[in-house]
Amino acid sequence: MSHLIIPDRIVIRAHFWTPHSTTPYVGQPIAFNIRTFARAKNDYTLGPFFSDSAGVLALTRREFEYSAAGHLDAGAMTQPWGTLSLS
Repeated sequence: MSHLIIPDRIVIRAHFWTPHSTTPYVGQPIAFNIRTFARAKNDYTLGPFFSDSAGVLALTRREFEYSAAGHLDAGAMTQPWGTLSLS
């Protein structure tokens, strides 16, 4: 995983948007997939990752690397159709 460039912490916050305002999301957890773009070979589509009830998803670098390693170990990168997407 040393070739991935990943920030120490990734935070996604869901909001309802209108042309005039945004309102923070509050409700059931939301499932997110994260798509990475590789410099060589295949891109990764990782997930699902689930937000909390406030619509906040926070991942550490380690959690993200574990997900990428699991994706690679599952053989999804060697399939003829490319990456595995759960979306």
